[in-house]
Amino acid sequence: MSSKRALRRKACSHKLRVDSESAARRAMSELHRNKGYQGFMVAYRCAFCGAFHFGHPPAKVRRAIALRG
Repeated sequence: MSSKRALRRKACSHKLRVDSESAARRAMSELHRNKGYQGFMVAYRCAFCGAFHFGHPPAKVRRAIALRG
């Protein structure tokens, strides 16, 4: 059985890696342009590889963002 850390690293390996948050935002825009709106997404720095990824945030994060307005 794999450890939790190994599973998280494996989950990171298939994602698009970019060097900056702005590059991640540009990639999100390109995705929306090519495939249509994919829902609310955020760019974030990966704790494992140090690069930036983007994706749908957990519900807890979405609520916090909505409360900030």
